[in-house]
Amino acid sequence: MEQASKNVKEAQVALEENNISKARDILEGSLLVNPEDTETMNLLGYCEYLFCNFDKAKYYWNKSISVKARDNKAVEYLLKYKADTAQDFQKLYKEAIRAEDQGDYTRAISVFKDLFEREPEMVGLLLHMGHCHFLNGSLDDAREYMNQALLLDSSNEKALRYLDELSVLSVKKRKNPGKSLASFLILLVFLGVAGYSLSRALDFSAPKEPGEEVAKEEEPSVVEPEENPEPEAPVETPIETPVETPVEPPVVEEPEEEPPVTEEPGPVTPGRVFSEDEVAVHDEALSDFRAGNYDRAAEAFHHILNNGEIPEYKSEAVFYLANTYQRQEKTEEAKKWYEEYLTRFPDGVYFEEVLYTYGLYLFDLGELENAKKVLQRIPNERPNSMYNNSRVRAILSES
Repeated sequence: MEQASKNVKEAQVALEENNISKARDILEGSLLVNPEDTETMNLLGYCEYLFCNFDKAKYYWNKSISVKARDNKAVEYLLKYKADTAQDFQKLYKEAIRAEDQGDYTRAISVFKDLFEREPEMVGLLLHMGHCHFLNGSLDDAREYMNQALLLDSSNEKALRYLDELSVLSVKKRKNPGKSLASFLILLVFLGVAGYSLSRALDFSAPKEPGEEVAKEEEPSVVEPEENPEPEAPVETPIETPVETPVEPPVVEEPEEEPPVTEEPGPVTPGRVFSEDEVAVHDEALSDFRAGNYDRAAEAFHHILNNGEIPEYKSEAVFYLANTYQRQEKTEEAKKWYEEYLTRFPDGVYFEEVLYTYGLYLFDLGELENAKKVLQRIPNERPNSMYNNSRVRAILSES
């Protein structure tokens, strides 16, 4: 344990020197040797938080409390994590991630900027803004944000890689000014395919159990798409933290179990075997969904619903099943899963979006009264939602 303490001090020095990546590397290596050192887990969780890897941060803090419930800074971290302001922050972050995934870079940048004003130490936000500017063609802005990221994390490989690529682009433009626009447009086509890779590499991915290697996120290529891009996973992995004492600091409450899903799972491709790692199945499902492999995505989401244990993944599976079937024009299936989400997850992250998307879907199907019934819930239940807009009011006024 003496070596673990030395590693923690070394990581703290790295943080003071604005080298978050180095600190994380030190702590990950230390955790492999000392898997139950709570100080290591606490500081590693803090590093992941700065990278906007909220799920990883919560994982480490919960794991720390499960090892040591008394006099543990992880309790303080988690209480702040569960505060209303922090929950609002994460909700906005997820909205920005979705905008980034959908190519709405202007909106994504706007939300990321607002969040960065609230949390100016979070290097992950700068990386996202630089990434969005790059894909939007604003190379100077991309360079500026990546340089800002290096001021907070001097050895950040993602920022360094982007700056290298931006330098290459600048050289090519100077050498071939007549071809620069065409070359740039070709590059953007490639980036359109690979664009979400960095977002997911920056985002959620539950680490492996201590004793196994905690792999770093794969670095995205800005020229070629990754074969297995890391999908969104704006979710929180619950870890049991049993403690029974009326005097000691509180621990994070264990999420309530969701009611079992009564629907039968969809058909599974012959020979397909799912990983026992629920996080891996979730990531695979999102990758298939984004790639347009809707049958495979639906299989994986059904598997999560019937075999998974993480409530947040189940709610997301229902959300994506509705979207999957809508894109496949399987109307009744899509409607069933939209209704399922509204019934089971009234406090879910996508609740407002489902009301809006489902209502417009019904309207497009010619089901005006049903559409109005769903859309009316937006002004009634979520009057301050961004989805309470003129489009909704126009449909509600139709007769």
